[in-house]
Formats: sequence, C-alpha cells, structure tokens
Amino acid sequence: MGLENWKGYSGFKFVSLSYPGETYHQYKKRGGNFKISGIKVFSKSNRKFEDVEILVRDNLVQGLKISNSDYLLKEFDLERIDTGNVIKSTFNFLPDDTDIFYNSLSQDIKDILNVDDIFDIDFNDRTFYVFYDLEDGNYLAVDKNLKVYSLVHDSKPMAKGMKIPFIEILNEIYNNQFDKEVHLKERYRNNG
Repeated sequence: MGLENWKGYSGFKFVSLSYPGETYHQYKKRGGNFKISGIKVFSKSNRKFEDVEILVRDNLVQGLKISNSDYLLKEFDLERIDTGNVIKSTFNFLPDDTDIFYNSLSQDIKDILNVDDIFDIDFNDRTFYVFYDLEDGNYLAVDKNLKVYSLVHDSKPMAKGMKIPFIEILNEIYNNQFDKEVHLKERYRNNG
C-alpha cells in the first residue's frame, strides 16, 4: 500500500493497493462509488481526534483524507477509532480513461461487454483496454480504434493484432465459441 498526492481531489491521498487477481475481480464493481465520512482517529501528535474520509471507486478504496496529518502510522492510536457517526454518501469521480473509452462505445457493444472486466494497460506508449482475461496475466484487449489485440507476455510480439472485429470476438466469447486454450497454444506455437 502506498499514498501519494491525488490531483483533482483536494486534500485526498491516492491509495495504491495490490490485490491478487481473483480478489480484485471479486470485489471490483463498476459504479460502486461513494465516500465514507464521520470516522475519527486519535492523533498522538495533536492529542485529539482527527477526521477521516475514505473515497471508494468501483467498490475499491482509492482515496484517504485525514485532517491535520502527516499520514504516518506512528502518529495515530489505532485503539482509539470512533465510528459512531459514519456516513456513506454518493461520490462522483472524475471520469478516467477507461470510463471515457467505455462511454464512447456503441450500445450494441455495451450490451454484450461486461463492464466490470474492462481496465487499461499501457504498453510501449500505447493504451490497451482489456475486455477478456486469458489467465496468468494474458488478455484480449482493444486499442482506442477498437482493433483487437492478444496480449500474451511470454510470446513475441507480446501485443499481436488480431484480424477479427471487436463485436465479432465479443459475440464469440458471449456464445462460448472462443476457446482461450486453443488461442494461447497458437500464440505460443507460432511465438507471435
């Protein structure tokens, strides 16, 4: 876990967490956006309770704000946390690149695309939008022009364009006609 300044969210620190893949997908829920406030934690430095706010995006913690804090664990008495007045409220985040990409898609694509599976990966100064997990860190993705790519990290090239329209491969996946094992064997056999 790490904390860093978060541009666009005054006073909040961006919380970076790592999750095992299955755990991440189990809890991530696109649109599960809210703020938790009303928490107080005792500051040993200030000798008083300080306000804590937590921002949750897509059901995962993303932001933290603690009044009058240097964000050092040693400054708090974690045995003295007051949760008696906790409030959960809706919070509207600024759209990220994945939101902008998803919102630009046609309705026929949105109808068969699982929005919770989409995230972006930057590779060789290009952004790919993952839409299907091939497992073990391998994915099917599209670029901003909706060209489909197979991203397989132990194959060369790692990002290989596929000659299939985005809507067509989505339909194959939706209708259980896409065989990821066959696809991966082909990528590894041809090494590209």
